[in-house]
Amino acid sequence: MNALAWLESQQQAVIFRKNLAGLTACSQQIQLASGERFVLRQQNERATKFGINYAQEAQILHYLTRLPFTPKVYYYNENSSLLTWIEGNTPSRFSSSLLDKLASQLAELHIFPIDESLPKLDLAERCQFLWQKLSVQQQAVLRFHPPFQTIQPFTLAICHHDLHLGNFIEKNGRLYLIDWEYSAVSDPALEIAMLFSANAQILNEQQQAAFLRLYLQATKFDEKGFKQKMAEYHSAINQLNQLWFAILEP
Repeated sequence: MNALAWLESQQQAVIFRKNLAGLTACSQQIQLASGERFVLRQQNERATKFGINYAQEAQILHYLTRLPFTPKVYYYNENSSLLTWIEGNTPSRFSSSLLDKLASQLAELHIFPIDESLPKLDLAERCQFLWQKLSVQQQAVLRFHPPFQTIQPFTLAICHHDLHLGNFIEKNGRLYLIDWEYSAVSDPALEIAMLFSANAQILNEQQQAAFLRLYLQATKFDEKGFKQKMAEYHSAINQLNQLWFAILEP
């Protein structure tokens, strides 16, 4: 039973549906007759092509229920899920206030206990997965090829893996993190390296340094070792991004 059929079985009438913006385009905002709003995720071929598994996203969010900055899971199965819609504003820049909150929340996320049942991300395996989705012509354009480097993690934590302004919601002075479809257990050093890489044009060195200072104080991670591991991921992140956008092209 998919999420919409489940709502119908609960006598919950859907009166409004709207496709949500996003590069993978697999989500809708829905509104019930009661006025409640949700994000509807539906597993499809496009999501699977990018390595997205919405059941795994729901599993992680359900596990993280007690964290106050995550969407809550209303219903999920292997094919679809309903997540609470978080009303608020999408920030237009990385203010010092936003960065302080983000550093605190990511520290809380990255020291949250891990359960062995949670899905894991192996970066080399993900790059290989995406590589195999490309045509021979697309592969030939890229300046790299398998095998992809396996990098030993600094440590393991639950990570979001898609941190940019479009995935932040501000409401009543609080910050929420949305769109967890790439979340998995992996290396927090990879998470922060990806954050800085994805936002390099709008997050300057001073801001990055201030963020890291707060984050490392909260996690108590070794500063030197953590920064070295972040640097080690630089090339792999660049390859991951190129593979991802190659698949995105028609």
